[in-house]
Amino acid sequence: GAIDRGSLRYLAEDAGMVYRVQLEGDARLLALLDDTHRIAAYRAIQASVTNVVRHAQASTCTVRIRASQRGGKLWLFLEVRDDGVGKAAWITPRHGITALRDRITALGGHMTLRDLNPGLRVHILLRQVIGEQRRG
Repeated sequence: GAIDRGSLRYLAEDAGMVYRVQLEGDARLLALLDDTHRIAAYRAIQASVTNVVRHAQASTCTVRIRASQRGGKLWLFLEVRDDGVGKAAWITPRHGITALRDRITALGGHMTLRDLNPGLRVHILLRQVIGEQRRG
């Protein structure tokens, strides 16, 4: 809800962008996320959307969240894409990407940036053992 109806939507829409959120997979799995993974997922999307607003000159920002379960783990795929002018090669540590990548990596996750035509895609994978009670 915070991603779809909260301050991120207001931030994007106040910047004149169309903001879309797509939830795929089994949404009930999101309730199994521990605090550490839940906060990391939100912060990753927050940083990505903020970068789109500040730097991309985009008209559209789409957030896609997909939750699934495989091999006793919850798999969370996060994607933020825009139709702006950015290129992955232009992203520098001052855009917050280094801190974001470090946070995701510390949780055993993976993050990639990919150029679109037009725009940029941030793709993040987080995994959590189901029933893990780590708190952050």
